[in-house]
Amino acid sequence: MQVNQSVQSVNQVYSQPAVTPAANSANTSNRSNTAAHADTVTISAQAMALSRNDRSSLPGTLPALPNNGDKVDAYVDYKKAQMQYQVASDLTGIATGNGNGISAPTAYYLNNNDDARSAVVNQQVQQQNLAAMQAYATASDNAQQWYEE
Repeated sequence: MQVNQSVQSVNQVYSQPAVTPAANSANTSNRSNTAAHADTVTISAQAMALSRNDRSSLPGTLPALPNNGDKVDAYVDYKKAQMQYQVASDLTGIATGNGNGISAPTAYYLNNNDDARSAVVNQQVQQQNLAAMQAYATASDNAQQWYEE
């Protein structure tokens, strides 16, 4: 019952209309008293006794996993293999130039592996240089054909 009254008084404090500056000084002391009262919660002796009883009935150890956690270990191994496959797939896509971006596991792997990151950057530079050379070859062929006509 005390908690409900406190919650109602908190709601009254925060739902009061705006106060003009002249009336602000008169309401300041009233608000501080109400706010201090709103922060106080009273717990009965019966509630405290129930709280102590509930804590003593809690088990001291966590329940054991079924099958000694074999299913959890298998699931962890499965997710690990799945992430490794995703990283390998992304790196293959980058190496062949067919990649459509990288996934989060690949970004994490590249962030923590300097050799792999430098290899990916070098591959991207080579692909950019190749694209530039192909554009130059196409442009020079077009210019040569135009000049011969």
